[in-house]
Order: sequence, then C-alpha cells, then structure tokens
Amino acid sequence: MVILPFFNKEKYKTIFDIINDHALAKLGDVFANLIYSLAISASMKHITSKKVSAAILGNAFRRSNFGKYVHVRSDLHTLADFSEALICFSILGDFLDVEKCKSILETKLIDIDINDRSELNIKSINAFQFLLDHIFTLLVNVNVSLVP
Repeated sequence: MVILPFFNKEKYKTIFDIINDHALAKLGDVFANLIYSLAISASMKHITSKKVSAAILGNAFRRSNFGKYVHVRSDLHTLADFSEALICFSILGDFLDVEKCKSILETKLIDIDINDRSELNIKSINAFQFLLDHIFTLLVNVNVSLVP
C-alpha cells in the first residue's frame, strides 16, 4: 500500500542517500516507536506504548549488515537516526508495511519481561537488528548500492 504517492524511492541510489535523509529519520522515529509498541503489545497481549531508545536502535544498526558500511566511530544517536531512516524508507518505498515490521520484531520479543530492563534491551536490540538485516536484504535485491 502506497502511503505517500509523491514519495520517489528511485531518487535514493545508495544506502547513504537513505541514511543521510533527515526527513526520513524524523518520520522513521514515529514508525520505529509505533512498530515497537505494537510488537511489545502483541508479545504482552495487552496494549502498551513504548518508545525505542537511541541505544537500542544504534546498537542494532551497528550489529546489522549495515554496520560494516558506516564509520565505526559514529555515535549511537547518529546510528539510531540511520535505523529510523531505513525503516521509514522501507515503509514509504512499499518494501514493507507496518504489520510486517511489527511481525518481524515480534518474533524476537516473544515472552518478554518488560520489567527486566536488561532482557528488554537485549531482545529489543536483537529484534531491530533482525528487522534491519531484513531491510538490508530487500535493498540489495532491488540494487540499492552499498557504496557511495
């Protein structure tokens, strides 16, 4: 389902075009929090709202297949913005929808104890890494370049 008909995914030739788009990162922040809240709610079997931290997104990015293509000294906030831009691009570009993103996260958040902060952080990082690796595969398959 095309969310924004004017969105032109063809203008993004490389992953660097995507991750350096600040508008994508801003809207991606909303998408990341939405899919995270939905996945946590599904796992807990009751509605909850959860904001995903920059540490979770940044560490997930660093551990994902994208991590080896970005400067190792990038801070977690910058890496989180990259994650958010990629999530937004995959949704606006009609590669994934919100339901699919939620489902991907949910597979790694099964039986989560939301009160155990350590477990929540570890499982959340793994869940977002899994999502980012899925996005990586999608982008490689449509010939988005991995080099600037």
